[in-house]
Amino acid sequence: MFGLPWNKTEDTIAVTFQEAVANQWKRFERSLPDQVQVSCSLTGFKEATEVIDLHTFGDTSGARTSAAMYAVVYQASGVNQGLLAAKSRLAKKGLTIARLELVSAHMAVNLMENVKNALEGQLVRSVHGWLHCTVALHRFRREGSAYKQFVANRVNKIRDKAHIQWRPVGTDQNPAAKQTSCTSYGLKGQNG
Repeated sequence: MFGLPWNKTEDTIAVTFQEAVANQWKRFERSLPDQVQVSCSLTGFKEATEVIDLHTFGDTSGARTSAAMYAVVYQASGVNQGLLAAKSRLAKKGLTIARLELVSAHMAVNLMENVKNALEGQLVRSVHGWLHCTVALHRFRREGSAYKQFVANRVNKIRDKAHIQWRPVGTDQNPAAKQTSCTSYGLKGQNG
């Protein structure tokens, strides 16, 4: 298979790295720390959390689709906010930007539900969804059956989460837009 030697007794294919690549990999492995500790608490004070507001943002660039979720945590001594979770993936080819915006909204809803479930027992006061695309926002207000199957399925899944208050947001205020931009990662796309 693929010109590689087959070991019938172990049912494996033997792949050998060039010695230089293998040594480089071993050096990299040895350079990794045994343990990594990251402080990611959104509670700025050592006291009970009064209430949490969740904000999820969706965006697409045509090449990438992403969602980012932030929390605003209220405590007696003050308010803190920060990124809770984010997801990004390559966009499906052949879809219009309007359909990709629905995909990003659907991704944002799934991210929101996962985080909300993880926060079970915490008082989540409000849940907000933010999109740049007003076409997608308008579609949420109509019954999903008014659309073709692809759009109808996503609209219905988003409408099932009636507790999310959807609002428009400008690209410059949308953190998910940074995830879909090649230049935010130091990469240059076709236009930049």
